[in-house]
Amino acid sequence: MPATTRSSQWPPNDPEFNSYVEANELPSHRLLVLKRFFQDYKQLEGKQVQVDDIRPAYAAVKVIEKALAQYREKRESLRAKDGYSPMHYSSISVQC
Repeated sequence: MPATTRSSQWPPNDPEFNSYVEANELPSHRLLVLKRFFQDYKQLEGKQVQVDDIRPAYAAVKVIEKALAQYREKRESLRAKDGYSPMHYSSISVQC
């Protein structure tokens, strides 16, 4: 297996894709379909985009980690503003 390790597979155990680690390993037609997906997705949002290159998985991990950190900061900020207290919600009991 290449130096890049897989933390997850999607779809799990799909024999069509489970031998690939990076997008650039895909057959050229499949890569074109993938690029077209992203172009169409943005077009549906009313945005224009040109997909020139699919970057390696490690680049996506950095972007995702940054987005998660920003989300956590914003969530905590909103919770503090609204007076959210985890202790308050843990003491609420629900009866069915």
